[in-house]
Amino acid sequence: MTAAPRILHLGDDEWASLGWSFQRAFRSLGCHVDFHDISGHWELRRLRLHGLAALAAYRALRPWLPRLIQARLLRATRGRRYDMIFCHKTMLLPPPLLDRLRRDTGARLYCFYPDDPFDEHPSRSNANTRGALPLMDCHFAWGRYRLAALSEAGARRVEYLPFAYDPALHQPVAGSPARHGGPVPAIAFVGNFSAERAEWLQHLAEYDLGLWGHAWQRAVSLHPSLARAVRGPAQVGAAFADIYGRCAIGLNLIQVYPDGHNMRTFEAPACGGFVMSNRTTELLDLFDEDKEIVCFGDPEELRSKVSFYLKHPDLRSRIARAGLERVRPETYEKRAARILQVLAEER
Repeated sequence: MTAAPRILHLGDDEWASLGWSFQRAFRSLGCHVDFHDISGHWELRRLRLHGLAALAAYRALRPWLPRLIQARLLRATRGRRYDMIFCHKTMLLPPPLLDRLRRDTGARLYCFYPDDPFDEHPSRSNANTRGALPLMDCHFAWGRYRLAALSEAGARRVEYLPFAYDPALHQPVAGSPARHGGPVPAIAFVGNFSAERAEWLQHLAEYDLGLWGHAWQRAVSLHPSLARAVRGPAQVGAAFADIYGRCAIGLNLIQVYPDGHNMRTFEAPACGGFVMSNRTTELLDLFDEDKEIVCFGDPEELRSKVSFYLKHPDLRSRIARAGLERVRPETYEKRAARILQVLAEER
């Protein structure tokens, strides 16, 4: 009998994070998983601070985080052997550290990066991220549009692996009490503020619109008409599912990468609601437009379709059911199984 794969999992261990979902998926498939936080949250939690004090501490601690994380990882893995090192956002890990961990543990080095490693925005990628690409035995890319570039950057193997959803976080919640602290609007969006998203949403300001996420108050300075739409901070788990499952129209605004998709692509339909998204090439490869999802390409089309579908609840329900059936098998356990299949091919 083949021994269960041993995985050194490096990611963000916050509840409902991508790393949290993947470690649950690997364990459900029988793997031995040693998970270590590489986001800095572990170091920050040791300070026992909250709110603005925690943010100030993180900023002060950030220059030291790579050294602190490196020391912690080297202590934790000394003398251990693994089949796979699986990592996510490696911005705080110098490439020589990843190379040493790979050599010391005898593991294959795999990565599923939630942003674009070539994105130069400092919150999404950096020199560590790009420097690690030639070390990767396999880089699992959520966007087809980056497959060739990743190979050219030196990744030894590149596999397409879309985002997914976690049934522990995203599922229909009809009949349960509201979890997000207020009534559900007709049109909802859960996600952090960006000027690009605010530009779309200002065309819906006259509707019953609700926005949850980080920094949406900034949108008010750009578009004062959005002031009454701002509802609160980001929502996850049952609160996210409650919003997307109960609103008439749940919006997904894919930003930054116009040819790709995002995590909400699978998470929102999994909550059982009707979803509208800005149209991308990859989204149309994943869904049957106007049957499983409704898309828009400009503000006029957005407003026109919002007006139409608000008046047709039966059609919304039909598309929502089809969208739910489309994403039902697309779980992180399925994604983890594919990663293990690649590992088995190379062991």
